[in-house]
Amino acid sequence: MSLPPEFWDMYLKYIYDRSVATMHPYQELMRSIVSCLALKGDEVVFDLGTGTGNVIKALLEAGHHGPIIGIERSLSGVERAREKFAGIASVQIIHGDLDDPTTLAAIASKPEVVTDCNHLYESASPKKLLAQVYEYLSPGGLFLVNNPHTPRLDWVLEAHARWLADVATSEDRARHERDLWSYNVMITMNKEIALHAVEGRNHFWSPAELVAEKERVGFVLEYTDSATYADTSCLTLARKPY
Repeated sequence: MSLPPEFWDMYLKYIYDRSVATMHPYQELMRSIVSCLALKGDEVVFDLGTGTGNVIKALLEAGHHGPIIGIERSLSGVERAREKFAGIASVQIIHGDLDDPTTLAAIASKPEVVTDCNHLYESASPKKLLAQVYEYLSPGGLFLVNNPHTPRLDWVLEAHARWLADVATSEDRARHERDLWSYNVMITMNKEIALHAVEGRNHFWSPAELVAEKERVGFVLEYTDSATYADTSCLTLARKPY
């Protein structure tokens, strides 16, 4: 059973961009996603479970100028993402539940690239979603998934603390201190996510399981990094055959 919509609305409206998205392991993950995709810049991209749009932001900062469609079920996430990309004609944010097969079916564009960063684990039917992505993705298209496998936020916080102590600028440290309240709330909320993982109520697949499920629907694996986000998640890139 997934966490209730109200949980994600509060998380995305007040907490995510002030805590998770500012942490060094998360910023490293965004850089890894851009580097792994190595896009030309004009591809049609769908970002599933876009949240507040941080994958889209990373792609734009890397020079992507093709159409990007972000799909998010949380109204708070949709509102923040639309604010973030206001005035950028190439970006469209759609409110929709990806567990509903009509959500992707209703989009006229056909993606050449699909990204799913830390969303698949919360899907009610992740195997069905993988199959649907395979169906809608253009032949030769890329499907990137980053999915958690180990519910250890403490590893992420420790990596961020080391970065703050050894590398961060005074401005970085000041921002961290200013938003410390949001980190405390984030830690509490992530305990709920971790509890769901331990109890098997969401899909913290092992790297081998994630690879197997993508290959099961027909994708050909091109890259795997099982130690992203401070060794707690797995990044995979696969291609739909021509």
